[in-house]
Amino acid sequence: MKYSVVLFSLWLMAQTLPADPELIFREDWAETPFALPITQEHVANPDLNLNLYGGAVGGVEGETAHGLKKSHHDTIVNDPYYVWSGQITNAHWGATLSFHDGKSFDLSKDSTLTWRTRQSGNHCLHILLRTLAGHWLVSEPIECDSAGWSQSTRMLGSLEWKALDADRIDFGNAIPEANPDLSAIVEIGFTDLRAGNGSAESSRVDWLEVKGYERRRAKIASLDSNSGEHLASIELANDGNLGTHWMAEGENVFLEAELAAVSPVTGIEVAWWKNRERTAYFDVAISKNGESWTTVLAGKATMGVGRDFEYYPLPEESKARFVRIVGHGNSINQWNSIAELHILTTPHFNPWYAHYPRTEDWYHVDWMGFLYADEDPWMLHTGLGWIYMVGSEGGNFFLWDTSLGWLFTTEGLYPSLYAYGNNKWYMFSSGPNPRWFYNLTDGGWLSI
Repeated sequence: MKYSVVLFSLWLMAQTLPADPELIFREDWAETPFALPITQEHVANPDLNLNLYGGAVGGVEGETAHGLKKSHHDTIVNDPYYVWSGQITNAHWGATLSFHDGKSFDLSKDSTLTWRTRQSGNHCLHILLRTLAGHWLVSEPIECDSAGWSQSTRMLGSLEWKALDADRIDFGNAIPEANPDLSAIVEIGFTDLRAGNGSAESSRVDWLEVKGYERRRAKIASLDSNSGEHLASIELANDGNLGTHWMAEGENVFLEAELAAVSPVTGIEVAWWKNRERTAYFDVAISKNGESWTTVLAGKATMGVGRDFEYYPLPEESKARFVRIVGHGNSINQWNSIAELHILTTPHFNPWYAHYPRTEDWYHVDWMGFLYADEDPWMLHTGLGWIYMVGSEGGNFFLWDTSLGWLFTTEGLYPSLYAYGNNKWYMFSSGPNPRWFYNLTDGGWLSI
């Protein structure tokens, strides 16, 4: 019995451990002849955008960044295809990579950047990050002069960082930032904070690989609003097109997103219409059943940071099936307008029971019966009553029963249940008042 309890305890502990960081992306640069400046066509990964920044005050593809070269020499044996800063004329430059669809990633836990680089003439590479909120972070110098090409891996959470205003690209004037939030990153890249001077004074990046945690976007089952005006525009808030938008005029007008099931909601991403021209005012409310609502963000205002999406984290342990953006107009008029809405969730968003048919609040699990799962992991079973149930679709299931303790079953075994407390097998027969089990190990009926 002790052996079974220990095994189960180890299994349960394993469920709470964070998953290993996953590969977010790798970029090797296209194997094409050298070109000045480097452009999007030199990015080998089809999912990525190249973003160039330069000048003391911001501007995408600024004049300074045009000195960044995609380099390669056919006359040098095994010369890689790499990015080279030797012709950059100003210290305030940066190059980053981002996903075409604006996807963000969490680099706050055990996340790494691995790259192959070469520096000369007192040039040191810094990692450059841009958050979903539009803020910039630049790391301490980490890769300095090297005799040749060198590969290294850096733990992002262990580095020292500096921050700067969202509308500035003067990376040299950043301010030290203790414990920066790395949980919502949309761009990652590099700078050396120096002008180049040919091969003798420059930085080179052959390839880079980022590992972390992708921020999952939950699938929105449907959208709704309390405004009948422009009702046809609702679906435009989740059509993947930033050129279209939902709109409704008035105070407390809301856009409501419904998910497939009650799920952990970590935050929301909103692309506000005309975000660079005006400030929108709003609240965020969540609900498990669409009737009882909790306001989790109140009195919010958009930041207008020049990004397509703004990110708003929700309090920990937020679980919801319905999410509302409640509008209060904007700084110019009373219109509430959203181009795109994304609901962010944990990596394990889809619960094992999500694909089973649902009638109102009950799931019909064909091998087990009807389950009320909106308090997941606590489940109300029509026969067993309230149980604490964890498992995976088609896999192993562990249940806590107030009378029998921890139980084990699978889709192929149920209604047979193994009780860890006394090492006996039971077969559930009927319930819930009373519940009848047949003792498969010793024989006889048990009534609880």
